[in-house]
Amino acid sequence: MADTKIASVLKESSVARYDTLEFYPSVASIQRKAHNAIHYEKRLFDAVATHIHPTFEDSIAMLGHHENSRSSDMCLIEFLQHVSTSKAVCDACSAAKQKLEAHETEMYMRSDVYRVVHAVHRNKEEMSKLSEEDRRLVEKLESRFRKHGVGLRSAERSRFNEITCRLYELEHEFNDNIASNKIKVLFSLKELDGLPTSFFKNRKVQVTEAGIMFVVSADDSDFTQIMQLANSSNTRKKMYNACKSMCPDNTGLLQKAVALRLEKAELLGFQTNSKSVLSELTAKSPQAVLGMLKEIKEKLHAPLSKRLAILADLKRGDLEAKGKLYDDLFIWDRCYYEARFKASTNDHSSSEISSYLPTEHVVDSVLDIYQRMLGLQIKKITEPTSVWHSDVKLYEAWEANGNSFVGSFYLDLYPRKGKYSETMVFSLRPGFAWPGKSREHPVAALIANFPKSTAKVPALLDHENLRAFMHEMAHVFQNVCSATKWSILHGTHVEEDFVEVPSRMMENWCWQPSVLRQVSAHYESGEPMPECLINSVLEGGKRDVLSIYLNALFLALYDMEINNSSNIVDVDREFNRLSREIVRIGYSNIDLCSAATASNFMADNDSRYYGYLWSEMYSHDMFESRFLNEGVDNEYTGWEFRKQILQPGGSRDSRVSVAKFLGRDPSTAAIVKQISQIC
Repeated sequence: MADTKIASVLKESSVARYDTLEFYPSVASIQRKAHNAIHYEKRLFDAVATHIHPTFEDSIAMLGHHENSRSSDMCLIEFLQHVSTSKAVCDACSAAKQKLEAHETEMYMRSDVYRVVHAVHRNKEEMSKLSEEDRRLVEKLESRFRKHGVGLRSAERSRFNEITCRLYELEHEFNDNIASNKIKVLFSLKELDGLPTSFFKNRKVQVTEAGIMFVVSADDSDFTQIMQLANSSNTRKKMYNACKSMCPDNTGLLQKAVALRLEKAELLGFQTNSKSVLSELTAKSPQAVLGMLKEIKEKLHAPLSKRLAILADLKRGDLEAKGKLYDDLFIWDRCYYEARFKASTNDHSSSEISSYLPTEHVVDSVLDIYQRMLGLQIKKITEPTSVWHSDVKLYEAWEANGNSFVGSFYLDLYPRKGKYSETMVFSLRPGFAWPGKSREHPVAALIANFPKSTAKVPALLDHENLRAFMHEMAHVFQNVCSATKWSILHGTHVEEDFVEVPSRMMENWCWQPSVLRQVSAHYESGEPMPECLINSVLEGGKRDVLSIYLNALFLALYDMEINNSSNIVDVDREFNRLSREIVRIGYSNIDLCSAATASNFMADNDSRYYGYLWSEMYSHDMFESRFLNEGVDNEYTGWEFRKQILQPGGSRDSRVSVAKFLGRDPSTAAIVKQISQIC
């Protein structure tokens, strides 16, 4: 009887749910879709809960098929929330998303359904009969329930839920404090020497006893400009102190959150929060993460010493020219002299480089690189039946022989009012297998805000835009090339510390001279980028790695320090200790906990900051060992990358995927080599 109920629910919920994507839904249809999805989901979970002796096919597979069906609706609703030109549709999608997520959480807190899933998970005989991907589905579903504390005894579960709610409250209070912070810093015109004219345009002024003062906010734009461009060290210090001492109450909120995370991990049977988080990621343990971070820290010591000496010499020269004695290189000096160092070693402007990177040519060239690398044929659809804006372009991906359709993707590359302001790839419909073995083909969309054309020049990219486009297109093809049975294992649904690996690896193409020549064509002459500009780009990349890696190292070590202890760590003291230890630069005896304004430390991102460097380790290893040795245009290597990394998605452990691609376990040798090339 239960099986009949489940089949009935699945049949109902899949009717007319996979027609052409609807980019202009009515508010009523969005509300109806959310209502129906919730209704179907509850009926399915009710039916699964009735099983006394569950098996994979009569329980887990039903939940998996439901996830396949549900994910498409969720993906499109989330997407339209960010890109629809109708505010009413955006608001309706936002409300629907909240309802769907709340209901999903409610369903995955059901102990009666967890009993069924857990029974299959612990049934060794049943699990041994399953394919690797089906076992992964069982494990992923079981983990979802367990992370909600469903397997705990009543009193422990009650406390677990209390902690979850309290952490949510602390995060909101933390972010509200930042949002409501109205700190303003007053500077005289003399103090702002070095800032461009554009900095003063439409800026508020305030008349004080000291004269006319300019009002400067604590937002990222003002802070960055002053730290990089203000010629006065005292101005930079004043700005630094003001911004880094904001929201002092947030330090206490973070301290409470760290303690609650530890208690939550202990309820789940782990000694530390980091051990709980990492147990299901590719790193597996804090020891593995800390080992990598320690090696990177040691290797960064020499290039950092060299760079600090250069910056100190620049400051010493400035002071001597003014007849002043050198005091020290302070934290508020670093960005200023880094910018000076960059300018002194860069012979070419960003606008010069951009003139060789017209957007349309870059897009076509990058897509050509991907199609040849991955064994695809990419077709631009000149008259798509439906897009959400006239700027949007639609592409289809076919196998290179043109016989088999693989998936499709949209490119929405230019800014407009009300559009999502970040660069991001969305899955509009994940790929999966229908019960009859036919496939649902994936659909993805890349949203960006690259510079538009002007009356004088076409749309142009700088090298950072090129890097971002290459990076995000890898996410597109993570979705398009993935071929899994279950949607929750498709594409980027891999371990959190592996999501960025393919994209980070593809960034390497932007630093290859042959690729830079291929993707460039001067917007007037059509000539490729000359060697002098290519060399300038490459040298700049080597120079910038140090700051990027140092920042990532500090954040990762701090994150592990506060979350990987069985005792409560003082978050303020630890932040300042590590700042001095990693950056190795003067603070003039100032203790400021910048973590008070870093909302990511309060978000559900704890024990995951190592992910950037972890991804770099994997990506550089794959690039150096295979593509650099065998050729960046080697089609067989590209096919292996597609087959072993992109195609499996999350259907197997990503460490296995990397080992199959490399023919061995990954190593830190390539990232160490990258560090050795820092200039």
